[in-house]
Amino acid sequence: MLRKVLATITLLVVIAPALAAQRVKSPKTLLPKFDDYPVSGSPRTTEKIIVIYKMEFKETPAHFRNRIREAAKIGPNFVGHYTIVGWSCGMICFNLTVVDVSTGRSYGLPFLGISDGPCPSGFYPDDRILVSFRRDSRLMILRGSTEEIGSDGVQDQPCSTRYYLWKRNRLALLRKIVAPDN
Repeated sequence: MLRKVLATITLLVVIAPALAAQRVKSPKTLLPKFDDYPVSGSPRTTEKIIVIYKMEFKETPAHFRNRIREAAKIGPNFVGHYTIVGWSCGMICFNLTVVDVSTGRSYGLPFLGISDGPCPSGFYPDDRILVSFRRDSRLMILRGSTEEIGSDGVQDQPCSTRYYLWKRNRLALLRKIVAPDN
């Protein structure tokens, strides 16, 4: 009988912490992190978007595609062998594309552009960084208001933080947290 009691107590001592850890976590701990989606063999670095200038009216789409490919030749900055290239679409708007450095192929994204307004004050953790990503991770984090194509044409989405995962040559939305109103 004593053995059963000791075995039960030992089991509870070992299992109780594991069960407590499985309790509901706060929303903040459920946020995706770069380290949750590693890319093997890639150095851990903080990356920046390779920026090209806004397309001028005299340029053709072929010229613009060439400029994107040229920018991507600077080297990969996302998911091991991809480059995120961006260009201005207005005063507070930014367009992006993802380019495979090895093939030069560009991939469209699930949004047309991202802007920093209208977002409530204090929304950005530091320096109004709209897009965060790393070469050693498949995660991309957007902060701001996106433009998306809907049934009624282009629609501005509310200010939010969006977590996307790069998989099968596209960004898949993992989580969206809409910012509280001002």
